[in-house]
Amino acid sequence: MKKNLLALFILLASGLSSNTQARQTKPQNLDKVYVVAEQMPVFPGGEAAIKQYFDNALATRKFTTSGTVTLSLVIDKTGQPKDIEVGTGISTEANAFVLETAKKMPKWQPGRQKGQPVNVRLNLPVTVPMPERVETEEEKNLIFVSVEQSPEFPGGFNVMYEYFGKSIIYPPAAQKNKIEGRVMAQFVVWKDGLIKEPKILRGLSPEIDAEALRVIKAMPKWKPGKQNGREVNVRMVIPINFKLAEPAEKNQPAEKK
Repeated sequence: MKKNLLALFILLASGLSSNTQARQTKPQNLDKVYVVAEQMPVFPGGEAAIKQYFDNALATRKFTTSGTVTLSLVIDKTGQPKDIEVGTGISTEANAFVLETAKKMPKWQPGRQKGQPVNVRLNLPVTVPMPERVETEEEKNLIFVSVEQSPEFPGGFNVMYEYFGKSIIYPPAAQKNKIEGRVMAQFVVWKDGLIKEPKILRGLSPEIDAEALRVIKAMPKWKPGKQNGREVNVRMVIPINFKLAEPAEKNQPAEKK
């Protein structure tokens, strides 16, 4: 009987020792990850800076889709972004690009709980902009006659007429025949500001009309017109005055007294 009790005691002691060892060798829990902390992590420069960070990266790529890619990540107690994953996405290509961009983020200011830095999980939305629509050839060559914002000669129309006054060389034949008046000219201010398709709608003489075309073609670039916020081609019609200089008065001899 004593031998049986001794064997039972040894068995129980062995089991208790095994449980103690198991508890001692059980791995410690990882650091707690907060979802809300008293002081949340901050990207260097704040919200505007993180938006600019992703906007700058996205500007280097063109995607066929747009929308919001939401990232899930942990900012650890040292400020290092970790465990970055795509929560919701819009396309394989855009998701992958946003994810790789996020992995290159600099360290954040870590979150704090009771004054101590802690790990915090965040959801970070990143907006992928609308892809730019490619203009068709027809749209590129479309010419407007009326727009929200008209083209403008550098310095305005007063400067334009000063330019005409200084640039026009009166044709000798027109001077001889005393031809003067107003020429109505038409041209297109292209979306890049260049002058194209100049023509005379109503002229005075072949020589004067040719001179009007010459000064129009020699004009500097204009500020292009705009429609719906976009630069467009605009057809313009302007008058150009040709006026002969007044003849100088002849000196009269002084009367003899």
